[in-house]
Amino acid sequence: MKFEAPRGTQDVLPAQQPLWERVLRETEEVCAVYGYRRITTPLVEDTELFTRTSGVGSDVVQKEMYTFTDRGDRSLTLRPEGTASVARAYVEHGLFREAQPVKTYLIGPMYRYSAPQRGKFREFWQLNVEAMGSDDPALDAEVIQLYAELLRRLGIEGWWLELNSIGDRNCRPAYLERLNEWLEEHARELDEDTLAKRKTSPLRVFDNLPQKPEAVQLALAAGPRSGSRAASSASSCRLPSRGPRLHNQRSTSSSRSRTTGYGRRCSRRWRSSAGLDARLRRTMRVGRSRASSRRPAVFAPRRP
Repeated sequence: MKFEAPRGTQDVLPAQQPLWERVLRETEEVCAVYGYRRITTPLVEDTELFTRTSGVGSDVVQKEMYTFTDRGDRSLTLRPEGTASVARAYVEHGLFREAQPVKTYLIGPMYRYSAPQRGKFREFWQLNVEAMGSDDPALDAEVIQLYAELLRRLGIEGWWLELNSIGDRNCRPAYLERLNEWLEEHARELDEDTLAKRKTSPLRVFDNLPQKPEAVQLALAAGPRSGSRAASSASSCRLPSRGPRLHNQRSTSSSRSRTTGYGRRCSRRWRSSAGLDARLRRTMRVGRSRASSRRPAVFAPRRP
C-alpha cells in the first residue's frame, strides 16, 4: 500500500521552511507593533460552538466541517475558522474583565472539506486578528492597515479591498424584511439551493454567489442592497441629516475614510454578506487581482 498525504493537505519540506518561517516571523512582528497579543486555542472544539456561530444551515456546517464523535460520545469538530474559538476563550476566561478592547491574533491550521484546487486546501493556515470589546470603527481601519503592512512586508502586490455593512440589531430587521419580500416576488428566478438557504436565513441566499447559475446571479444582483437607502426606513436607523440609511452605514463610512487616510483605496461591495448572518456591522474582504489570483487572499469579518 502506498501512503500519501491526505487529499487537500501538504507537507512543508525543509527547503520550504525558510519562506514559511519568514511569513510567521513577519506576522508576529506586525501584530506586536499594532498591540495584538498571540492567543492559541485547541484544534478541536465542541461542534455546537460552530453550529451556533456559523448557523446550522450554513455551507460551513452542512458541507465543510470535519466532525466526529469521540470515545466519550461527544461531538467534536476540527476548527473551520478562528473567531468562534477566540470568542469562546474570551468569555470562558473572563477576558471581558480586562481593559477593552482585548486585541489578539491567532495563527494556525484550519480545516474545511471542499474540492481542493490551486491555492485552496482542506488543511490551511490562517491569520485571525480580533479586537473584542469595542465597536469603534477605528479598529476596523487599524486591522485593515495591519493587513496592508503585512502584505507589503511579504511583497504581495495587486490586491484589492472591499467594505460593506450588513446591519446591526436595530437596522438589519428592516433590511431582512425587504429582502424577504423581494425573494418571495422573484422566487421563480431562483434555483432550489438558493430557495432552501432562504428558509434558513435570507442572507444565506448570497452564499457562494460566484458558483450559482448565471441567471440566479443576475437575479440576486437586482435585489435589495444591504446598507442602501432602500434597506431601512426605521427611525432608529436614520441619520438626522441624511435620510433613511442604515445607522451603521455611518460607521462603515468612518472605517472607509480612515482607511483612505492610510493611503489605501477601497470599494463598497453590496453583496459581502455571504456566511456572515451571525455577525454584525462592518465586513471586509481582501483579495488579489484576477491577474494574480482568482481566490481571495484574506476574508476578515469582525464581530462588534
